[in-house]
Amino acid sequence: METVVIQSAKAAAELFKNHDVNFCDRKCIHVLTSHNYRDGSLAVGQFSPYWRMLRRLCSVEMMTNRRIDETTSIRRKCIDQMIRSIEDDVVAATARGESIVINLPKYLFLMAFNIVGNLMLSRDVLDSQTGSETTSAIIEWAMAELLRKPEVMKRVKEELHEVVGVNRLVEESDIEKLPYLQALFKETLRRDPDSWEDPLAFKPDRFLDSNIDYKGQNFELIPFGSGRRICVGMLLVQRVVLLGLASLINCFDWELDKDSTPETLDMKERIGVTVRKLVPLNVIPKRHPRIMAT
Repeated sequence: METVVIQSAKAAAELFKNHDVNFCDRKCIHVLTSHNYRDGSLAVGQFSPYWRMLRRLCSVEMMTNRRIDETTSIRRKCIDQMIRSIEDDVVAATARGESIVINLPKYLFLMAFNIVGNLMLSRDVLDSQTGSETTSAIIEWAMAELLRKPEVMKRVKEELHEVVGVNRLVEESDIEKLPYLQALFKETLRRDPDSWEDPLAFKPDRFLDSNIDYKGQNFELIPFGSGRRICVGMLLVQRVVLLGLASLINCFDWELDKDSTPETLDMKERIGVTVRKLVPLNVIPKRHPRIMAT
């Protein structure tokens, strides 16, 4: 298979601005073509009139800000279920006189995919053994970075306590008042080392006074792609990640398990549908008694 690898913001700008139509098709592995799976897929479907119709249907009718606003209650419900599930496990362990270490990705998987299930089928579709890739991966990486950088975690908590307080849950309407949380989201998605000063350091501050965004126009930050193939679910992912991450941080204090420290936490990657942590993030949640998911 002939492949073009784009490794810089300059090359990405050249591709998406001048050659996007020539590179917007997709080669698909046989396991996805054998049952015509790709024909209805926006991710791997061939660039065709049918694909363009599906894309327009999603971008104009399903994934607009107005439509996403109409489903706020679904995201709230599924994130509350995740918080309650963690709380229940903490309470049960405490009653047994035990400390609890949770596999955080398990809870994130359930939350993320049940949001999709409720949007599409008006019901939960998964148990705790399955889940969603993109949304849960972003939150897991963000939490891992926060646990490696206690000073960043402290600053996010302070912003949340100032805007939200400790007597209620975070709402989507709060997010626009949380600039440091939004900067944290961008920093988690950042990659290209040639585009950033001190690229290996986790510094959300670099985005506080910056107009750089992830919506496909700033080619040093294109986690959702750009051009004709930009991720149609970008706005939904943003809403879920920001609310889910803020809720986890505001409802619990977090510690690494006894086998890890901020300096030794394993940050190696594994490649799949998305780039995941090779070793899942195991953490210790400690409840804030005044904040309860309702």
